[in-house]
Amino acid sequence: MEEIILDLKPVLVTGELRPIDKNAIQVWRMNGFFWLPVYLTPIYIVAFNWWKMESPILMLLLAMVLVVIALYVFAWWLPALRWKYWRYMLNQNYILLNYGIFFKREIVIPFSRVQLVDTSHGPIMRSYGLMNLSISTAGGDNAIPALPDAEAELLRNHIADQARLHEVDV
Repeated sequence: MEEIILDLKPVLVTGELRPIDKNAIQVWRMNGFFWLPVYLTPIYIVAFNWWKMESPILMLLLAMVLVVIALYVFAWWLPALRWKYWRYMLNQNYILLNYGIFFKREIVIPFSRVQLVDTSHGPIMRSYGLMNLSISTAGGDNAIPALPDAEAELLRNHIADQARLHEVDV
């Protein structure tokens, strides 16, 4: 258990916001590609009903343009931008999450309010050696996405230990 504290000491002492793993961009791009049909179906239906195009060639051309635009936005541009603005920090008393592309969020989670800390990953994240770290409080759930497996496990154990030490009787 002593090793965990020593490994996390530089994170706690510096007080700097740390980025998540850069492989998150590739994972989010793959997810964006897999979710593309879900994003495109409503757009295609609206376009078809709005313009009432009866020409199949025009509809095929419109669908191809929508696919290219959606691929660029959801599977290329947004994941890189999302990674650029995702930061987290651990302090002696709290966890700070800082993220958001258009709408910035800064969340401070005191260790005394942490009820559950969990790690999870799907098949794509597993292939890149990444995990999501979920932190649950009475106010809701928050997560630090795409951490390397070893770092996520160290953080999970450290946060759980700190939450136990900072328990407050309510």
